[in-house]
Amino acid sequence: MTDRVLKKLKLSLENGDYYGAHQMYLTVCNRYVKGKRITEAVDLLANGTRLLCEHKQYGSALDMTNVILKTWTDENVAVCEDNLTLLFDLLDAFPADGKEIRDLAKHAIKWTAKCGEFASGEPALHHQIGVILAGVDKIEDAQRHFILGTTDSAESLAVLILKEGQKKNLKPENLANMTLTPTLQYLSTLRIAHALTFFTTFTKHLESIDPAIKSTTIATAAATSNHLTLYTIPVLNFVQLVIMTAQRGPMAAAGYQTLCQQYLVSVPENDPLRDLLERVGETVFNIRPRKAQPNFLQDIMASLMGGGQ
Repeated sequence: MTDRVLKKLKLSLENGDYYGAHQMYLTVCNRYVKGKRITEAVDLLANGTRLLCEHKQYGSALDMTNVILKTWTDENVAVCEDNLTLLFDLLDAFPADGKEIRDLAKHAIKWTAKCGEFASGEPALHHQIGVILAGVDKIEDAQRHFILGTTDSAESLAVLILKEGQKKNLKPENLANMTLTPTLQYLSTLRIAHALTFFTTFTKHLESIDPAIKSTTIATAAATSNHLTLYTIPVLNFVQLVIMTAQRGPMAAAGYQTLCQQYLVSVPENDPLRDLLERVGETVFNIRPRKAQPNFLQDIMASLMGGGQ
């Protein structure tokens, strides 16, 4: 890219010729891509995206960022720290509460799923998007991304869910019930460390709200944990034991079945938790389900890759 062309592009933007600048960026970018000068094409588009966002031309900026993601996808560009850093920088240039974030997330997940290590998309990407969405109170969307994110995401999810419960003035026992679904979702996708981080963070914060929920701590001989906390709220004991059992894997299948039998006595037949518990049994413990279970990971990916907000 010559200084002359860069100056011409900048001048077009300063003069308010956003459409002309947009088309010029894409034309030069296409030339670079055809010549396999991918890095130069991406640098050019990233520069244009930032400038257009400064001028609040988010539609054109979105188009150029999506061209970057399509180029990375088509050219099988690796998911690496430098590329993710650039992508996160561009995400921050857009309004957090705008429709562009969801569209960018969809294309970014597609790139990282194809060119990275994770079929559900890069966890660091999901964490970044989750943080952005949580910051503008898009709670359900943020939760979906945190479930597919890093262990830091699990910590963020615990804090987010607890704060939402407090806004509704829920009592500690009702807040405790909110640990069930995320924990089982993590376990059903074999994110056992995430489940433990989520539960530990949640209970730590819940104890600060109501110290009375913690009864006592006892030593255990388990290889996965050297202590067991007893809570005055039964659901917390159940969730903790499920996680400890999951840490032992298929050898603990009988123990998991016993836990579920005891807990399910109080769970209605049509409660979605039953399906999640069976999914965990199948995924973690190799227990054959009574019926075909919905694929939670496919469901959440479909919701993230679907239409606009």
